[in-house]
Amino acid sequence: MRLYFYGMHGITLDVLVSSARRFAHSPDLRMLGFSSPYRCLLHSLTHFALEKVYLQRRRCPSAFVFNFLLYPSAHVGLQALAGQALQLSLGSGPGGAAAPGALDLALQYVLALYHCQVFLKRFLSLQYPRQGNGATSGHTSLWSFFMYGRWGFVVEKLYFHLHYSRGWGTWRRVPIYVVFIYVWELSWGLGLRACGACSWDYSHYPLNFMGLITLMYLPGWIFLSVYQDLLSNVLWQVQYVPSN
Repeated sequence: MRLYFYGMHGITLDVLVSSARRFAHSPDLRMLGFSSPYRCLLHSLTHFALEKVYLQRRRCPSAFVFNFLLYPSAHVGLQALAGQALQLSLGSGPGGAAAPGALDLALQYVLALYHCQVFLKRFLSLQYPRQGNGATSGHTSLWSFFMYGRWGFVVEKLYFHLHYSRGWGTWRRVPIYVVFIYVWELSWGLGLRACGACSWDYSHYPLNFMGLITLMYLPGWIFLSVYQDLLSNVLWQVQYVPSN
């Protein structure tokens, strides 16, 4: 879980820093930034290594030396190695990446102070709530994959019909999606319950019907319907272009 957060945190910083540099060089209100899956992986690994360095801070006799010299040095060195590794993975030679300039080193030093004094100090203080035997686990059912997967497929067909045949806008289509979700979930719930295979029960929620559907989930279904509509809009514009 920490590796995931470290990767996402690194991507966020990539976008912020690259968009700021781009804006300083050529002002663009779109504030476009850049990152990549390779950078996400490298951020996960470097952040994890820096976490291990940070956890050794109590062994250093001087907090000032650790916070402002040792940790920043480790941070800058690992970022330089990560940059070289990224260049090698993209096919550049060992000398493909230019040596970082003074401004880049200063920026990495500031980021190192942020990691040490703000991010890691707060992030490593987070704890998962322990309940029962301390296992943070959940469950689902294979029926759920099939049920909701088929729901997405049918909603895509609804999108195609309502958008292209009837010319309905997004906010006219969303109520149809939501009604269909409730009918779909109720129908599947009745069928699975009859077989003793229903994996959900909303009886403990208010505004439920037979424990199979509940209005408490209405905001979530609306959000999911809008997301599915936007996703369908994107997927229907994807084209296959054969290479020569």
